[in-house]
Amino acid sequence: MTDVQTELFELLKIFDGICKKHDIEYFLTGGSALGAIRHNGIIPWDDDIDMGMIRSMWNKLRPVVEENLPDGVELVCSDKYPTYHNPVVRIVNTNSARITRAALADGCPKGQFLEIFIHDPVPKEKASEHKKLFATYCELNTPYLAMLQQRFRWLHGLKDDEVEIIDDYFRIKESCDASELRTLIADMERNLSKYDRNESDYYLLGWGAVGRCYPIEHFEGIKHVRFEDIEVPVPVRACRNLRIDYRNEWKDYPEESEQTAHHMTAGVKGVSGYEYMKLINEEIDPDETNAMRLAVKELNLVGLKDRVSMNKQMLGIRMRLAQDIDRRSADIADLYKAGKYEEIIDRFSAYIDLKRKMLNYTIKEDIRPETKELIASALVMTGRLTEAENVMDAERTLNPGPDNSDFVNDLLNLAISVPDYYDGFCSEAREELESVRDEWHSSIAWRKMNAMLDIDEGNASKDAYKLFEDYPEDAETAKLAADAMMLDGRRSEAETIYRQVLENGKNGMDILDIKKRLEA
Repeated sequence: MTDVQTELFELLKIFDGICKKHDIEYFLTGGSALGAIRHNGIIPWDDDIDMGMIRSMWNKLRPVVEENLPDGVELVCSDKYPTYHNPVVRIVNTNSARITRAALADGCPKGQFLEIFIHDPVPKEKASEHKKLFATYCELNTPYLAMLQQRFRWLHGLKDDEVEIIDDYFRIKESCDASELRTLIADMERNLSKYDRNESDYYLLGWGAVGRCYPIEHFEGIKHVRFEDIEVPVPVRACRNLRIDYRNEWKDYPEESEQTAHHMTAGVKGVSGYEYMKLINEEIDPDETNAMRLAVKELNLVGLKDRVSMNKQMLGIRMRLAQDIDRRSADIADLYKAGKYEEIIDRFSAYIDLKRKMLNYTIKEDIRPETKELIASALVMTGRLTEAENVMDAERTLNPGPDNSDFVNDLLNLAISVPDYYDGFCSEAREELESVRDEWHSSIAWRKMNAMLDIDEGNASKDAYKLFEDYPEDAETAKLAADAMMLDGRRSEAETIYRQVLENGKNGMDILDIKKRLEA
């Protein structure tokens, strides 16, 4: 681990001990849960640890946490520091000095920190309204770049109800003085936690570029997984949550250029957070700094609506071109029947890319439903499930159910069978896989999952060998063939393939499993 990660890990052990002492349930979330599941530790290029807990657990932790923290470690939250404009709670090691740019002038303790994301329950029919309220709350609460601008910058778009928040922001700011605004923000905060778990369908985790909604059933229990040299809790359906966070690619190592950490100002070694801030405050006036940042933020918000409108116009033009291609594609059904999936994907490559970009906008125009299904089916047959979901407008939080079309339910069942397998719900994964339409049983995605389940059941799947024969360059199919060889007693051959996968593969779950097998 790096020095930063070592500091974080020590903070985590302190926090874990407090929670165990007071019988408080927490869990790793986001990139930290991904690290625990995919790496059994901190992601090698990560520089923070994210923890989650439901509101009732936070209410239980809040009165006791400070008296259990060692010297030099402090709790930072909005009810303790009125100038802390962040709904995320932090446990800060002030003996170190690492500072986020957003918190540079807030007058709060600085240093390496853990973050606690409080999860609030919300009914399904209120989820969209609730996320909008959270975004408005964050924009009003912060003098720096918050939800809307981050979402636009990172995801390259805003939906219509998010654009409305810009008008709400200025309307509220113009109608309130400073004290009225603080009262309004406090009311919003109370409203965000007003729903009871028993009447809710989701937990809302909101911050950064997105407000995530996770189905409550994903949290009906906690399991413990290895995290460096300790065991840490994650939700029982942690892998389903990771699919919501990172799509179906959650298992895969990103390209090296995408292995990025957070933007923080690194402190001087041996200088504490308090000493560092003392030096900074000699040069920076917090009130002037925050006023300047607020002015810049509001200037950017003014232009944001026009940028969204211009982007939507361009997407609309591209959609009309896609519709023209659709009208001229009378033979697409014949191409699909002939198994010419790549030809379909190539013909509609611009449309597939467009649907990815349209995820973050509200655009009603689209091509014909029957063409969409054929394109999505072609993507399924070639193993590109996330792009198929984009084409069918399948939200990340969707689970199979009566509100979806049969086609979307088949697509979702195929996709969630993978996290269910890794979460240990193999019988459910088998049911989900078997419920998928027969024509997809010859797809690489279905065959891989079927072979994984066969091997888990102790059967050396013949299809694992056939997959490797059909796709010899695919590292995942190579790993499945090696697993089958292990069951067949061909350990030496299997180990040779395992080592090749370690060199070329990017599926982190496969790599983790191979390392354990080779160590056994």
